[in-house]
Amino acid sequence: MRVVAAHPDRLRDHDPAERDHRHFAGAAADLAFHLLASTLPPAASALVGIAGSEWFGVPLYTFLPLCLAAVAFSVVGDLTESLLKRFAGVKDSGTLFPGHGGVMDRIDSVTGAAPVLLFGLTVLGVAA
Repeated sequence: MRVVAAHPDRLRDHDPAERDHRHFAGAAADLAFHLLASTLPPAASALVGIAGSEWFGVPLYTFLPLCLAAVAFSVVGDLTESLLKRFAGVKDSGTLFPGHGGVMDRIDSVTGAAPVLLFGLTVLGVAA
């Protein structure tokens, strides 16, 4: 099955297999970048985690798993938004940011991570 992009500037066929390949290649490149970035300044990452723990006044051993859960759900938010766009048959979710996939592509990770972070901070007694 082939899907035609709905945006008039991008009227070209999109092969689902090609999109899947690009999606997984992009995810692999993103993972490689983050692994490389996390090994270059590990002290900076540790300082950010410690600073967040101190900022919210929770122990580091409870704050770090919460952060990892929020990161995991940010990926889920991104993939869910991509899935919704695929089912709708559109390439971009808007035209406010041309070439960037629309507003939803800018906030899809936040929509997945923010509720998890808020729930976790509420459970830890930080948020009301």
